[in-house]
Amino acid sequence: MIRKPVIIIVLILSTVIMSCSPFQKLLKSSDNELKYTKALEYYEKGSYSAAQQLFEQIQAFFKGTDKAEKIAYYTANCYYMKKPCI
Repeated sequence: MIRKPVIIIVLILSTVIMSCSPFQKLLKSSDNELKYTKALEYYEKGSYSAAQQLFEQIQAFFKGTDKAEKIAYYTANCYYMKKPCI
């Protein structure tokens, strides 16, 4: 009987903690230059899923600029690096 409230409290706390992560805040941010910089950082660290999400969010914003080609390259390379090795 005591386990049920404990489980509910743990689930609520984990949801709150996960929703407030720096990456989640970055995804919700409207600063596209910051997203571009952080996407490059995630890419260099090998966090291709995080980098891909950011590159896809900013792709339309940078359309027609010098960065658009780089974003397209990095996005495609994120897909390539995430594929399962056979």
